[in-house]
Amino acid sequence: MNRFIQIVLFLGIAVSSNAVAASDFDGSRPLVCAIAEVMDCGMDNDCVSVDPESVNLPNIFRMNFKDKEMSNGDRKTAIEVVSAREGNTVLLGTSEDHNKAFSLLLSHTTGKFTGSVAADDYGFVLFGSCITD
Repeated sequence: MNRFIQIVLFLGIAVSSNAVAASDFDGSRPLVCAIAEVMDCGMDNDCVSVDPESVNLPNIFRMNFKDKEMSNGDRKTAIEVVSAREGNTVLLGTSEDHNKAFSLLLSHTTGKFTGSVAADDYGFVLFGSCITD
């Protein structure tokens, strides 16, 4: 299934479901999230929009706050810091080989997120949204 169809289906489910409470996105419940846009930024280049899979990021992933883990099938990433305050949850971590770091800011009100992945000489900025699992 191509990326566009996955995101349309994901957003259709999110819109058609009942209204969600802000507490649904405060870290108390597992989430399913979709990356809507990725900007690929290099040290010497402008940022360009890319498909998540072209830079080894999943289109759709799960967040489990209790287990401090993000996953997509067999691939799992530990969340090292979870901090909820001021209507947002902040997630921080590093890759298993510690050569990349990530951050994510999730809105308790909307379920939308903005995130980043940083490495030595490149980075990605992510935009997306989540629904409860």
